[in-house]
Amino acid sequence: MWVLPIVIVILAVAAATSWLLLLGVNRPPLSSLDLPSALTDPPGLDVVLFTALLAGTATGALAVLGLAFRRQRHRELDSARAAYEADRTARHAERVADAAERDAAERRITDLYVRAAEQLGHAQPAVRLAGLYGLERLAEADPGHRQTVVNLLCAYLRMPYHPGATGNGREGELQVRLTAQGVLANHLRENRSASPGSFWAEVRLDLTGATLIDPDFSSCTFGTATFTRAVFAGNAEFSGATFERPADFSGAAFNGSGWFGGVTFDGTVRFRGATFSGAAGFGGTSFNADAWFRDVTFGRHAGFARAIFSGQAGFDGGSFEGEADLREAVFAGDADFGGASFARDADFSRASFMRTVRFADTAFTSALRFEGAIASDPDQAHVWPSGWHPDRAPEGPARLVPAAS
Repeated sequence: MWVLPIVIVILAVAAATSWLLLLGVNRPPLSSLDLPSALTDPPGLDVVLFTALLAGTATGALAVLGLAFRRQRHRELDSARAAYEADRTARHAERVADAAERDAAERRITDLYVRAAEQLGHAQPAVRLAGLYGLERLAEADPGHRQTVVNLLCAYLRMPYHPGATGNGREGELQVRLTAQGVLANHLRENRSASPGSFWAEVRLDLTGATLIDPDFSSCTFGTATFTRAVFAGNAEFSGATFERPADFSGAAFNGSGWFGGVTFDGTVRFRGATFSGAAGFGGTSFNADAWFRDVTFGRHAGFARAIFSGQAGFDGGSFEGEADLREAVFAGDADFGGASFARDADFSRASFMRTVRFADTAFTSALRFEGAIASDPDQAHVWPSGWHPDRAPEGPARLVPAAS
């Protein structure tokens, strides 16, 4: 396509060169000038033709070089365009393959979940156990389905169950429930030497109304935990656990002892209306937010020695039927024992009350001890038990002393 224009250009350049040189053939000689004869004599015809040919050849060479450069540039652009299209096609194919792989993985996970859930509803305990272990493996391998698995395990434990009942399959059902509790507890403990996926952080537990048999949640780390109206058959072990978010034990029934020694509650905790038939151990527990024990029944020993209440502490309306040990407890927020009843000894020795404390209408049937207890701000609107008052010191907190002293 470019050959004819190039030929025309070459001929035009040659013709123009020849015409210009031929003009010089007939010009008068320049002998009057003091110049060499080669410069003053008119050029011959052979010189004219040679020069025209040379000019045409040079022009043609330049045109060919320009054409070659243009073709090379087009080839490079075509190559770059082809590489871009190939790369885009490859990336698209990769995305399609990844999406297909994810879809296949999701289908496999869904199939595993459905199969395990069906096994969990099987009549045979052995099949239900297989379903539990299948769900556990699924939650370990896929964090995205972890909360769903936890929800299903909690739902199973919320199903009606009567520990004292007898009949066919009762022992098998007990083993299934103990296994479900164990799966939850084991994966709520952070073990750095364990395999990845063994610690299920930030999961939410909803065990409302669940029946738990001798549960052991010691050293576990909980997110939001709901044990409202749960029944703890046997002893409930929570020692050393950490509740990073609110925890609710309202209306829970602890048919045995409830051990919460050394527990850290970072969020609000509620035990309103809970019942402890056995001992309740909260020694050394840190309540970093509000703690509500309103209308709680402590059937036996209630231990809160060295407990730290950073927020409000509400024991109003509580019933302490056994000894109450609150030695060295620290109440950094308001403390309310109004309307509570203490049927046995109540020991507040060396306790610290930093804000308002209320013992309005509190009934003490047995001995009450406040030896060494202090009130950081005695000018607050405190309501102290009958027979006790703060002994103001010139400096520092006031100490509680019997009214007769």
